[in-house]
Amino acid sequence: MRATLSLACLGLLLSGSALAQQAAPASPTHALALEALRVSFHVQSLFPVDGTFGPVSGELRFEPEGGAMSGELRVDAASADTGYGVRDAVIRNDVLHVERYPLIVFRPTRWRVRGRTPTQLSGSIEGSVLMHGVERPVTVELEAQLTAAGEANVRAGLAVQFEEWGIANPGNEYLPVEPRVGITVEGVARSRPL
Repeated sequence: MRATLSLACLGLLLSGSALAQQAAPASPTHALALEALRVSFHVQSLFPVDGTFGPVSGELRFEPEGGAMSGELRVDAASADTGYGVRDAVIRNDVLHVERYPLIVFRPTRWRVRGRTPTQLSGSIEGSVLMHGVERPVTVELEAQLTAAGEANVRAGLAVQFEEWGIANPGNEYLPVEPRVGITVEGVARSRPL
């Protein structure tokens, strides 16, 4: 679930880099504005669990020509919401331990474009996600639809393993849970020179 932030960050970052490459950069570094960002997660079990995280804060910067990225995106781990209060309390208190680890943080380091047309972009963002007190490298895959208004509608995805972040699998013998969480980030990105 904490990887949710990293996905959001990654997806939005790549879209911004594509936008910056469409216009001649006025500066070697660009800021990425993220809007209408939605971070969701899916856990497969006997009864699949779908949920969302609340608002994302932070700032991202990237170099359109070199692929370097910096900054960070933060999400409040206590904002995890599946629409079922009892389950949400278990996720927040027994899985994510939000009192001890209140934030999930994504720190990008590099973006790469895999494919590009005048209206679409596919690629990835490399970086790390800090959650549950553990920081691990991640690569987020993304797709972006570029608009005439200079924005990108972005969708990114990532699967994370509970154990990689020191999180015990919340399943048991009666209700097994897959060892990974699927994270999807959707939103709008716009870049501007710094």
